[in-house]
Amino acid sequence: MSSVIEDHHHDDHHHGPAKGIMRWVFTTNHKDIGTLYLWFSFMMFLLGGSFALVIRAELFQPGLQIVEPEFFNQMTTMHGLIMVFGAVMPAFVGLANWLVPMMIGAPDMALPRMNNWSFWILPFAFAMLLSTLFMPGGAPAGGWTMYPPLVLQGGHNVGFLVFSVHMMGISSIMGAINVIATIMNMRAPNVGYLNMPLFVWTWLITAFLLIAVMPVLAGAVTMLLTDRYFDTSFFNAAGGGGAEALNDLSDAVTNSSGVTIGIGTNALANDDGSTNFNTALGYKAGEDITSGTGGVFVGYEAGLQAVSYTHLTLPTIYSV
Repeated sequence: MSSVIEDHHHDDHHHGPAKGIMRWVFTTNHKDIGTLYLWFSFMMFLLGGSFALVIRAELFQPGLQIVEPEFFNQMTTMHGLIMVFGAVMPAFVGLANWLVPMMIGAPDMALPRMNNWSFWILPFAFAMLLSTLFMPGGAPAGGWTMYPPLVLQGGHNVGFLVFSVHMMGISSIMGAINVIATIMNMRAPNVGYLNMPLFVWTWLITAFLLIAVMPVLAGAVTMLLTDRYFDTSFFNAAGGGGAEALNDLSDAVTNSSGVTIGIGTNALANDDGSTNFNTALGYKAGEDITSGTGGVFVGYEAGLQAVSYTHLTLPTIYSV
């Protein structure tokens, strides 16, 4: 009988997370997933930085130095996409995974399995994007903003670029839903909206901004895809469209993203974990959140401007 009890206690000591690589593949712990985001962000930072080194080396002196002009344009495009979507955004999501549950007294994120999935989408998205470097014609070379008509002059890289951006958007929306569900439903009893730390408030606003603007970006790149492969004319002036429509769609994303990064970095710089609406910095917190909310209306207005161009392009779609 005693041996059975001893075996039972002995087995209890082996409970815990899986060992080795599988711990990180299947983890649902918010700290582990936050660490994965931060390491992924760091690796993308190094990769994007290596592309920047190529750019700066080429610009060291006038004239052609190291790479051809086509490859130089590919480097500028890939550098921007990797730095924005691969370094900056995952870094903030990693910090949110680490800090938000602890700051509101939650044991974990509200949707831990979706949290795991939202991270593991990213390596496949960026593997697809980076694979365009090895395709005939090379990587996209129209700038990280993907403005037509330059980006539409690419070969197969256009489809890979659009699909990778869709995957990045899916990951961002899933992460934003998780943050909103966590903050709204898993706060400790003594943590109300008016005494949440500033960092939590900024991420609550950021999550709503991401849900508002990522579908706009998805719609814009899908319009690029149909222009490239289905002969529509959303951004083709000869068919009744216009490249300025993509400018407005991009404004919806970049304006809101700028607000997101601004209020997020301000929270990290000023929040000691106790800053809330009831402290001396409360006015500053309210100011930041108000500016973040304004980003939603900026994005909404830009989206409406873009929709105003579609009456020129819809007849073109049906005539294909």
